[in-house]
Amino acid sequence: MAHTTTLRAAGAAFSLLCIVSCGSGARRLDGQWVGGWQRESTYHFVDLSLKTEDGSQSGRIALPLEPEPKPWLMNLSWDDKELTVELLRKDEPKTFLSGKLERGEPSAERVVGNVKNADWTGEFELTRTSLVSRETLDKWAGEYVGEGGSLRVRRDGAYLLASLNGEPERALFPDAARTEEDAAAGIFAFRCGAAGWQPHPPARRLRFRPGSAPSVMVTNAADGARLLEATKK
Repeated sequence: MAHTTTLRAAGAAFSLLCIVSCGSGARRLDGQWVGGWQRESTYHFVDLSLKTEDGSQSGRIALPLEPEPKPWLMNLSWDDKELTVELLRKDEPKTFLSGKLERGEPSAERVVGNVKNADWTGEFELTRTSLVSRETLDKWAGEYVGEGGSLRVRRDGAYLLASLNGEPERALFPDAARTEEDAAAGIFAFRCGAAGWQPHPPARRLRFRPGSAPSVMVTNAADGARLLEATKK
């Protein structure tokens, strides 16, 4: 499946058996992570959730872009800085992921490492994001028009998909951290063009503002150049 595949199956979850082991600093990696690995022309997109509660750990993993959804078995363990995942699926070789946390700002934290199976070895990368309710996501769906063109946004399951000026849809992933000012104002920032299409940091950032006339600002993530400032129709 090529990079350009959209997340039309993103709302689907796969059956999992999750076996976890506890680490003393486990909460460091708790949360939502997205990313994956590239193999030839196919990008294997991963949506991973980690949780520690009352001294026990639980995890959920989904690979919503896989062309043939099948039940997965998963062995998972993590501590304050390392993550290991073993994925098993009938009639396929085991896949192992082993990575370490790269410390940084909460909205830019990454887990990077190696992925391998019986006949291939590569690299994977996960970026921390945050969970946003579907009700909140629905508020941002719609068409925005303004200086620089237009942006069309729709919700597909637990994701927002956006098309800027008629480009192919790309998933939006909410930043893991917001400033106090943004949080108080209900402003959400999303990163666009996530790893489901390319194995490097996404190139755009979208900042949604609520109010009587909801609006969005789209900028280049690298240099902050403004691409679009638009109001919801």
